Formats: sequence, structure tokens, C-alpha cells
Amino acid sequence: MIYLEPRELYDKAILKIEDVVVYDFHLLIEQIMIEHECDYLSAVEWFDFNIECVQLDGWPRFHEDT
Repeated sequence: MIYLEPRELYDKAILKIEDVVVYDFHLLIEQIMIEHECDYLSAVEWFDFNIECVQLDGWPRFHEDT
């Protein structure tokens, strides 16, 4: 199972653990904003470039409740 690092920040955004870890997208973005001291748009761009684009077996999923 793959967890995002640093876990002390990103574990706060875990919704559930199934066959993979499922993170709440909005909570994860909030944690990225804290970690990188950036605004919402910059955090989403960082997420897109560094997390969402990864294609590995067992990679986490991201749930966005609208």
C-alpha cells in the first residue's frame, strides 16, 4: 500500500483504506497549502504535477466530493 509523504501531514486527508489509500482531495489540497505555504491554485497545480500524474500499481485514489 502506498501512502503519500510526509505522512504526518497527508494522513489527515485519508478518507478510507481499501485496496488502496483513498484521500479526500480538498483536505489533501489544504495540507499541500500548509506544507508549501501557497495558495489554493498553486497547491492544485503542485498536486497535478507531483501526485495525480503518477501511474503506479497501488497508487492512492483521490475523492472529490462536490
